[in-house]
Amino acid sequence: MIASRLASAETRADYESIALDYYSSDHATTRNFDDATADYFRTRTEDYQELLSQTTLDIGCGRGQYGEYFPNVNLGLHYEMDTSPSMLSMPRQHRVDGTIRGSALRIPLPDDSVDMTTAFLFDPFNVLPFALEARRVTRAGGVFVGTLPSYDFASYFRVRNDLPVDRTRFVDQHGHAHVLESHISSDSELIARFKNARFTQVQAIPIMLQGKRVPSKHVLSAAAFYDIPVASLSIITMLVCR
Repeated sequence: MIASRLASAETRADYESIALDYYSSDHATTRNFDDATADYFRTRTEDYQELLSQTTLDIGCGRGQYGEYFPNVNLGLHYEMDTSPSMLSMPRQHRVDGTIRGSALRIPLPDDSVDMTTAFLFDPFNVLPFALEARRVTRAGGVFVGTLPSYDFASYFRVRNDLPVDRTRFVDQHGHAHVLESHISSDSELIARFKNARFTQVQAIPIMLQGKRVPSKHVLSAAAFYDIPVASLSIITMLVCR
């Protein structure tokens, strides 16, 4: 499985150190990201059914999201990869055929070995070397699907909190702030990067929070800043590459 949330030694240590806090319900915005992604796939599972029944790889998997995003799918061979041993050891809601601890920039799998490659919230390693690796391991006729915090949503908070555009802040249960690597990109930048990695079809899709979901204070704040309804605010960009 694939490497995960980081490129530098400092970032790796930080992501491992927040692993036990990462899925806390206290982090409502991250849960909004999960909910918006799950709602999107709920009406589109059939589009990916055939590929999901073959060989899948989830990069930067955390505790694994396939059980939430594809709950009624019979997975084929499914592998998960992360740099964090704590994330890899968490209980799963779905079957996993193997876990890999490694870097998303050096995926330890052969060329053309995966039918569906995924990376949910891959902003820690949203750089060209990762795009090249995703292309290398994904078979012709397969697909790479990844998500990122949308550029407008994330950049608003980084400017507001005086953070560089390639960093985010995570506050753990003890009140300690971790500044982590997080590369956000505009849709045009993402499309250009993944086309440079030799994907021929690249689509960037805006994902909004559905009306039945409770928005976090950050989602409400960003919607107010842009003067738009929450339902019109893209909080996630989904990238689909073939």
